[in-house]
Amino acid sequence: MEEPAATVTATIARDSSATPESRRERKKRQTREAMIDVALDLFVRRGYEATTIRAITDAVDVAERTFFRYFSSKEDLVISVVQQDIERMIEALRRRPAEEAPVIALRNAFHDSFDAHVSELRRYLEVIKAVGSAPELTVALFGWAFETSEPIAAVFAEREGVELAADPRPRLLVGMFWSVLAVVVLGLGFSPQPDVDNDLKTVLTAFDRDIAQLAPTMSGHWRTAA
Repeated sequence: MEEPAATVTATIARDSSATPESRRERKKRQTREAMIDVALDLFVRRGYEATTIRAITDAVDVAERTFFRYFSSKEDLVISVVQQDIERMIEALRRRPAEEAPVIALRNAFHDSFDAHVSELRRYLEVIKAVGSAPELTVALFGWAFETSEPIAAVFAEREGVELAADPRPRLLVGMFWSVLAVVVLGLGFSPQPDVDNDLKTVLTAFDRDIAQLAPTMSGHWRTAA
């Protein structure tokens, strides 16, 4: 049985109106990703401070006002990339076995979030390089991190069966995680030319080394016997 003409017309109109919207959204996503890719490349090659918003938009061939439709500043651009990585780490943490102690689950989730997105490691390493080369960006990034730590702390509270409002340990652990990551970032010395395999190994090795020092750091004196 044929559909009424009015129904067919409405269907065609609905489909045709949906297609341009889909294309617009795809274009917006591509523009945003292009600005991120170009910005990170410029941060590595020229330095974060020396890279202007104008340089980013010129390289993508868009107006400066287009940049501000997506980001409020260069800091906001970098933070948007890290936000995505943190969301992935939270998901990795949710998947860790319940029998793992909190610190072990945190360490393993950090590794898992790397392993699951190998294709994007270069971008992640470029972010780390940009942060390490710009003290003011480091301050802004980790200031943002401490302000947005509640979702990670909530996962630990749920895993351990404690009340987040009454037990300080989930927030303390998340705070220590950010502190360890800050020490790792500030202590890294990458070569000018990206080497994903070696640089990744450097990040994970440094993270494992420093997170293992949490307990010794907080117990007793640090002096060693002569």
